[in-house]
Amino acid sequence: MFEKEIEAYEQIRKEYQEKIVDKMSREQWMVYNEILFSAHSCAIEGNSFTIDDTRILLEQGMAMIPVGRSLLECTEMADHFRAFDYMVGHLDQPFDAHSCAIEGNSFTIDDTRILLEQGMAMIPETWLPAIPSLATMRR
Repeated sequence: MFEKEIEAYEQIRKEYQEKIVDKMSREQWMVYNEILFSAHSCAIEGNSFTIDDTRILLEQGMAMIPVGRSLLECTEMADHFRAFDYMVGHLDQPFDAHSCAIEGNSFTIDDTRILLEQGMAMIPETWLPAIPSLATMRR
């Protein structure tokens, strides 16, 4: 069952490996995945950034906001970059689903619920130093 599909998938994977992956250094591969992961993950949430917009923002930062994109979308993408970097930088540590420490601040599931329900106006002032993009948006 599914032998043909598995064989077809394996052929596509090998071709992708040869044409894309094998031609990149580890650093290039990580940047490539960060761009794709961030663009697609934020798109699921309604962000209008294209893969090229995402690449430009990652390479040039908030100084280069792509035409037609909102500051909120840029901030969402920049925050996603930080989350990706944090996640990759802490792969050797166990993940605690109830609390994720970021630069000494603890974000709980309840904190996340409040943020989603009440919006950015309800972000506690103590969080702002750990999230520079949110701090500048609130001012």
